[in-house]
Amino acid sequence: LPPHFTFDRQFVERFRREAQAAARLQHPNIVDIYDVGVEDGVHYIVMELLSGRTLTRLVADEGPLPPERTSRIAGQVAAALDHAHRRGVVHRDVKPANIFVDQDDHATRPTLASP
Repeated sequence: LPPHFTFDRQFVERFRREAQAAARLQHPNIVDIYDVGVEDGVHYIVMELLSGRTLTRLVADEGPLPPERTSRIAGQVAAALDHAHRRGVVHRDVKPANIFVDQDDHATRPTLASP
């Protein structure tokens, strides 16, 4: 968490609550969260290291994607969102820059959410 946000108690509490909610989600298209905490005043989240690139970068590099590929990636994102929503977690910033796609077109969505 950038240091300038640590002075806002409500923001810090939301950060912690969202990270803990996301850590409870287990799904192949949602990034795994391993730890949430504070060390020497620095609030942090430890999560799975994702390979690949964001969907934004993928489209910038390759141009418009074929419909079949788009559908495959969108289906994975929808499955991740459905999984989260069924558990009361809503991602508030779904956008191509927040979706990682690896070389096999496996889509993973980092999760900062609100329970």
